[in-house]
Amino acid sequence: MEEAGLEIGTLHRAGSYYSSPGTNTEYLTSYIGIADLPESVAGIGGLESEAEDIRSMVVSFEQLMGAVESGEVENGPLLISAMWLAANRERLRRKE
Repeated sequence: MEEAGLEIGTLHRAGSYYSSPGTNTEYLTSYIGIADLPESVAGIGGLESEAEDIRSMVVSFEQLMGAVESGEVENGPLLISAMWLAANRERLRRKE
C-alpha cells in the first residue's frame, strides 16, 4: 500500500532464491499480488520523507512477456516473477 498505493488481495509466492549463491547471502522472495489496477496507479510513488522515488508502470501481460522475450527485462526478480506468472496465469484467472 505504501509503495504503490494499491490494496493487494491474495499474494502468491513466486519463489525464494539467492541473488548470487557463493558470492553473497542476499536471499529474496518474489510474490505476485492480485489487485485492481486503475490508470492512476502509474507514476512516481513512495514516501518523500524516506527519499523514495518509486516508478510504477501498468503494462499488459503481452507487453511484459514481449519485454522478457526481447531481452529488455534484465532484472532477475522481475524475470522470475514474469516466468511464474506465465506458468500460472490461467490457474489464477480461474480462481477469480
